[in-house]
Amino acid sequence: MAASDVLALQGIEIQIEHETLANSGVSYATCS
Repeated sequence: MAASDVLALQGIEIQIEHETLANSGVSYATCS
């Protein structure tokens, strides 16, 4: 796998993690 492919995959994973954290943060703020 090319280095650029690895970086792209890592970027996607980080983006997903940030979206998940944002969603859980919104849910937490709404619930509490």
